[in-house]
Amino acid sequence: MSPHEILIAIMAAFAVLGALDRIFGNRIGLGPEFENGILSLGSLALSMVGIISLAPVLAGLLRPVVVPVYRVLGADPAMFAGTILANDMGGYQLAKELAEDPLLGSYAGLVAASIFGCTLVFTIPVGMGMIPKADRPFFAKGIMLGLVAMPVGLAAGGLLSGLSVVQCLHQNLPIFALAVLLL
Repeated sequence: MSPHEILIAIMAAFAVLGALDRIFGNRIGLGPEFENGILSLGSLALSMVGIISLAPVLAGLLRPVVVPVYRVLGADPAMFAGTILANDMGGYQLAKELAEDPLLGSYAGLVAASIFGCTLVFTIPVGMGMIPKADRPFFAKGIMLGLVAMPVGLAAGGLLSGLSVVQCLHQNLPIFALAVLLL
């Protein structure tokens, strides 16, 4: 068995264990967490599939507004998609649709969207909804620490993607500004 098959088997075993615990009265404490996981699947799938399906339509609607604004900033319009959407929620598809430079489309859709987009549209809203109110201040502090480290990850990802240092910093200016606002 390959490592990913072993990991899937372990996850499946714990899912079955959680389901059995739920069925037999929560004897080992896994039942409620299994139920919470199942209940969160619908809303997650709906939001992800919906945005991915709408990416080409969104690009057509956003292009007249986003392209001129990002040209004034000197950034590729693909960076807009990396800022507002996670890569697995349509950020990659939208970045590729809006990109003027294919390299920047890939960078925005893969690197920026996976670092900043997922934080903005998934980690913060879904995390705040799932975490008990008493733990939210700790969660918020963790998010803030992640925002502080984000420019390093974006710069490293840009350099590894083939962008120059100046190009990488310039393309990420809108993301850096939004990260500062969130902080």
